[in-house]
Formats: sequence, C-alpha cells, structure tokens
Amino acid sequence: MNNLVRATMLILLMSAIIQPWAYAQDMSFTQQDRERLTRVEEGLKAANQRIDDGFNALNHRMDDLNTRMYDLRGLMQVLIGGMLTLVGFIL
Repeated sequence: MNNLVRATMLILLMSAIIQPWAYAQDMSFTQQDRERLTRVEEGLKAANQRIDDGFNALNHRMDDLNTRMYDLRGLMQVLIGGMLTLVGFIL
C-alpha cells in the first residue's frame, strides 16, 4: 500500500512538472497575427463609422422634429389668440 501511494505521488509530481513544457510554444506575433489584427481594426473602424452615421441621422431627425414642434406651437398660439379675439369681439 505504501508503494502504491509513493508511485501515485511520483506520477502526479512528474505530470505536474512535465505538463507545462509539453504545452509551451512560441508566443511571439507572426505576420499572420499582425494581418489579422489589422483586419480587426479596419472592421472596428467601419463599425464605428456606421454607428456615427446612425447617430448623425438620428440627430438630424430630432432637429426636424423640434422644428415641427415649434411650428405647431406657433400655430396653437395663433389659434388661441384668434379664439380669444373672437370671444372678446362677441362679448
């Protein structure tokens, strides 16, 4: 039994020591990695441009909506003024 525990401990110790070297590899950037990063950056720039274009279009629509609201406000003021003038004329 004692030999079995020692053998198991030895196997676990050896596997813990050998395992990191077995999976170790060169982690430096290659030309392919650089090209891939360049494509990712270009894709992000395009996505950011589309988002900015969407925000600009939304801002333009909001400005148009504000202009229409001001026009409606002016029309309401004219109508209320006309009604008050009519009520004053009748009284």
